[in-house]
Amino acid sequence: MNISQLYFIDSLSVGVRCGDKWIADQIPGLFEALGFVRGEYKPSNSKVSVEFASHSDEKAFPIQSSGIYSVGILDFFQSNDYLYVTEGKSFLGVNLRNNSGFSLLHNSFWQKPLYFKVSLLIVEFILLLWRYGFYELHAAGLAKEGKGLLLVGPSGSGKSSLALSLIRQGWHYLSDDMLILRRTPLGVEALPLRRYFKVKRSLTNKYPELTHLLEKPLELLNEEAYIYVDGTYPNQSVQRCIPRTIIFPRITHKGESQIGPLKQSEAFINLFRSNCYGMYFDHQIARQRLEIMKDLVYQADCYEMSVGLDLYEDPTKILELLP
Repeated sequence: MNISQLYFIDSLSVGVRCGDKWIADQIPGLFEALGFVRGEYKPSNSKVSVEFASHSDEKAFPIQSSGIYSVGILDFFQSNDYLYVTEGKSFLGVNLRNNSGFSLLHNSFWQKPLYFKVSLLIVEFILLLWRYGFYELHAAGLAKEGKGLLLVGPSGSGKSSLALSLIRQGWHYLSDDMLILRRTPLGVEALPLRRYFKVKRSLTNKYPELTHLLEKPLELLNEEAYIYVDGTYPNQSVQRCIPRTIIFPRITHKGESQIGPLKQSEAFINLFRSNCYGMYFDHQIARQRLEIMKDLVYQADCYEMSVGLDLYEDPTKILELLP
């Protein structure tokens, strides 16, 4: 049995083939979390294709290849035209020439938390999207009156909390952690690559309207919950924006938060540090990623924000700091 499905992310279509019905039933939830929209399958409509299958072999996948790079628990390998990603038991393979991939997922994969499953699949789709000029960016994205704002920083820098505060005050949102960049005639555009938000459970003190979502989250990991905020803040999600402001927040123990302009060269370095993974796979793609990050910095005003205790106590004060 081979079940085919079609998903869209903006104008890019992804054809999905599943080895059995059980796997096919699991796929829609994962693609929804990634922000893909399902469509009617036609082979001619598919620009990128991915096959999904399960296996139960505990032994390492027999790939005759050389290791390239490691990110956390993920290892990257390359053999001939294929780039492989594995966390030890499940394997993703991407053909860098014909924009096709496969996901050979260990049976234990399906018992993993949603965040883990989605994070692993994001890597595969990022590798496939590169060839079409879509490049990932680790950042939160918001928009107001047609202008985009990006919050860029590592996990724990306050992006999600600041993003929620702006959403609560009427801003529209793309995502709180992962975006896609592409070039358009109007400039570098940002698209969402993940629909759910990662928030600390303690945030209910600041955002009581999220309480019902945190009681039954998509996933709960330690003190962090993964939730969809669409129902709480209806009609505030957007599918694209042109970023005109980039803020690099960092948590401090100061009493008052501060914000100041950042030179473009410093902003580019900060952007690169947060998004340097994958630069070793393909030199041409690495250059293209660097160029689009450079263009993003040039089209936006860049700032560094020291997040102090005042913003922790009252996140709405971020509006007083925004340029």
